[in-house]
Amino acid sequence: MRWFVSKQASSPGVMTWRTTKARSPRRQRPSPLNGSYNPTWYTYNELSQISPLPQQAWDRLSSSGPDGNYDTTVPGTATSGALGVAAFLNQQSQDLSTYATNPLWQVVDGPFRLSEFTTDGFVKMVPNKDYSGSPKPSISAFEEEPFTSDAAEFDQLRSGAVTIGYLPSQYLSQKAALTGHGYTYSPWYVFGFYGYPYNFSNPTMGPVFRQLYFRQAFQSLIDQRQWISAFQDGVGTVDNGPVPTYPAHNPDESPLEANGTKDGMVYPYSPNRAVSLLKAHGWKVVPGGATTCARAGSAPGDCGAGIPAGLALKVQVLYASGITSIANEMQAMQSTMRSQAGIEVQLTTGTYSDIIGTVFAGCTLSAPCSNWEIANWGTGFSYDPNVLPTGGEYFGSGAPTTAGLLPGSKANAMIQAEHTAPNKAAEFKDLFNMQDYIAEQLPMVFMPNGPYQLTLYKSDLRGVVPQGILNELNPEYYRF
Repeated sequence: MRWFVSKQASSPGVMTWRTTKARSPRRQRPSPLNGSYNPTWYTYNELSQISPLPQQAWDRLSSSGPDGNYDTTVPGTATSGALGVAAFLNQQSQDLSTYATNPLWQVVDGPFRLSEFTTDGFVKMVPNKDYSGSPKPSISAFEEEPFTSDAAEFDQLRSGAVTIGYLPSQYLSQKAALTGHGYTYSPWYVFGFYGYPYNFSNPTMGPVFRQLYFRQAFQSLIDQRQWISAFQDGVGTVDNGPVPTYPAHNPDESPLEANGTKDGMVYPYSPNRAVSLLKAHGWKVVPGGATTCARAGSAPGDCGAGIPAGLALKVQVLYASGITSIANEMQAMQSTMRSQAGIEVQLTTGTYSDIIGTVFAGCTLSAPCSNWEIANWGTGFSYDPNVLPTGGEYFGSGAPTTAGLLPGSKANAMIQAEHTAPNKAAEFKDLFNMQDYIAEQLPMVFMPNGPYQLTLYKSDLRGVVPQGILNELNPEYYRF
């Protein structure tokens, strides 16, 4: 998805969210919390996700029917009361052809409103004449343009046909040519981290992944700094754990995660350490060959519970196709693991959606998934729209990834402590404890975190930077 901005501005107006007719006060139903929660977390991670919408815009059973208090009415059937409202809204949302004309989607309180939409991804937004906020839009339209391939997108950038576009990573070597033709370059980082999970539930390799020493050895064979230099044109940051390293000097980041133990990393690249860890835990390490478990058992110095004698370290890694930098990293990992520690990495590719569907399938230790071992869908994790990276989305016991299955994990208690801390100071202390624990325990393979996009924008356009770290767009700031 890339953008095109029209230059001529239309006149801004006044006001945003309005009521079309007088209403009697609605009956309010209290929603009490079940305990005491940290006010900073509750405000910025929970209340911040509520988007108010005028009741008369949606509380109805059909497009032509009257609005009312149906959502507070116990339904008698699936088409009445609250269930009827839900059915109506769901039906409206599935009718993509009416997105630009349906009055329901024209209720906005921001600086723009939708004017055109196509199912292939084209979106056009124009200034909301009733917007009372500041700044007022000075552009007459903001269009999102879909592309069928990276090559097609690059061609449009090279021809100067788009106002704001993204440079596909495989064309990064041609950045200078584009900046020489009127574009300004600005990597866009978002508030997230890049790691891919182990499948702790896998019947074959799950027992291996559940051993901390193995995760430490595996992480010690990831050469993050070299990969940033070789495969990301030097653009990116080292990732040690679950709290974003960007923006620089992130106050949410603990000293350990920010600075590491050596060279800025908690587990710096060290094949010698990886080999030593494996040997110390019962593995016959054969660099360039096949490393196998020589001492089965769960005593100190053994391979660990559930790992049979003779098991070879053959690890299946599923990764997203079509991203050159990721393909290069996976191939480098495959070569390093085998040559340095005798770990055979078997690479397979899939689409982003297929990998997400595979990984987020609800694997548990009692209902294990055997169809994947390690998975990398290519985009990592983002906390948006949350502001505080407390980790509950990814590392708690109810997390949708298998990171929440880490045996003996203390993460859930730490996350709960963050959410219930009595004040901001206590919440940050608990946040630091949580991220240090995750950085040390490695429930994921942490990878170098590159920009979300490599943005190029016309040099006469102002207001594009700084780009929103919560993945937001603010075209009301654009000025030519």
